[in-house]
Amino acid sequence: MMLSLEEIEIALARFFNYRQNIIMPNFYIEHECDLLILRKTGYAVEVEIKRSLADMKNDFKKKHNHESNKIAEFYYAFPTSIADKCSPLVPDHAGILVVSYGYNGYLKVVCIKSPKRNKQARKWAKEEIEKVLRYSVYRIWNLKRVLARYKKKENANK
Repeated sequence: MMLSLEEIEIALARFFNYRQNIIMPNFYIEHECDLLILRKTGYAVEVEIKRSLADMKNDFKKKHNHESNKIAEFYYAFPTSIADKCSPLVPDHAGILVVSYGYNGYLKVVCIKSPKRNKQARKWAKEEIEKVLRYSVYRIWNLKRVLARYKKKENANK
């Protein structure tokens, strides 16, 4: 069974501990990060999520190469089903995270390769962190609006 993007994002958010770190999907810095993790230290991690070999290959056509002085660590994450095909394509500096179903039916994330730290990376300024938090609040309220519409339709169909 193919893992959905949302399932992978949730598994990664648990892996990076959303209770301790600020984790934001689809956030734009100089490029769009599939998942941005702001650690308590003030340094950021980027995770690029891939769900197919073609998606992985297309990533190397991007001009930015996931390089930024705002990113201290960079990972590729993909489901176990494509790990053998995608892992050899991962650049030397990037880490690898593999997402799969555990024995209890929960999704688990395993780090099979640690990233090399970007020595050019800097801590994020307070204003930059506040911007991420502001966007996350916007998204919460947009999600609540969508859920309210869904519940209203669901109740109307009863």
